[in-house]
Amino acid sequence: MSLSPSQLRARAGLGLPRVPRALRVVVALGLIAALACALHVALRSPGQAIRGELKAAAADLRVAPPAPSGPVLKGLSGHFPHRLVSIDSRVWPQVSVTLHGLTRDACRDAASVASRIEGLVVVELENYRAADDCGDANDMTWRIMP
Repeated sequence: MSLSPSQLRARAGLGLPRVPRALRVVVALGLIAALACALHVALRSPGQAIRGELKAAAADLRVAPPAPSGPVLKGLSGHFPHRLVSIDSRVWPQVSVTLHGLTRDACRDAASVASRIEGLVVVELENYRAADDCGDANDMTWRIMP
């Protein structure tokens, strides 16, 4: 006498409901998509990551409020979650974003792929015009100009 899986669960006292196959497929596809996104982010070069962070910060300034506020500046710095950043808003709505302590490789990569970003808001790197400008630890500043 062989028992079906549901009978085995009932005997074991588990009584777990069956999950519909379509739901299992949707959950599996969602997990695959999330892993693919995480892998894409992890495989970006430091310069590409910095470029993406700068573009996101610039998007926040497309419609800049009349004056800088704590929440606005905190929102801008939130685009750089894994970096030591300072934001200078003395010439509002133009801001200067400085990323501190970038390695030589990250500096070179950022200088090559994020020196200038054109769009409704322009992002431009100050200094660091040549790869030789990068040292062991670098504080790189970009101006974000709406």
